[in-house]
Amino acid sequence: MIYDSLITYREFYAYHAQKLLEEGNHIVLIGPFYETISSVRETLSTGHRAIDVKTYEDLQMLLIHDSLDEYFGLDFLMDSRKKIMYQALQSGKEGLSVVAEMGSFYFRRQIERLVQFEMSLPTHFEDMAYNGICVYHQGDFDKLSEKQKKDLIKHHGIIIKLEAH
Repeated sequence: MIYDSLITYREFYAYHAQKLLEEGNHIVLIGPFYETISSVRETLSTGHRAIDVKTYEDLQMLLIHDSLDEYFGLDFLMDSRKKIMYQALQSGKEGLSVVAEMGSFYFRRQIERLVQFEMSLPTHFEDMAYNGICVYHQGDFDKLSEKQKKDLIKHHGIIIKLEAH
């Protein structure tokens, strides 16, 4: 998914998280980069899509992890997410839903690593109760070569562009 405005992106993840959390079927993991964990909590807890962030976090139904730590921390990302997904299934949830910004790769100047990571992901997670949305700011996505863009789009099979209304 590509967004051109942080405001538009906030509207998306607030709606997405609210819907999944209120249905109670998934654990939701949001991995911000261009905003802080505190600002994500603020976005989720205010406005017409407000949710009780503290309660969902206490129940471990909502996780907010810094994207830089997620992709460049000590734990291997998919192993960490598999553990979370296992916990979700053990608690009666359908699985894990992730919305993760990819900006940390640009910050660390690891664009080639980003493309390798994205291309290593399965196109579908049929054997896991997992769904993920890789999120790019338009300015970051534009830094990819045309070949990299085409490869990512072909690999994922779909691209969604959020635009301010």
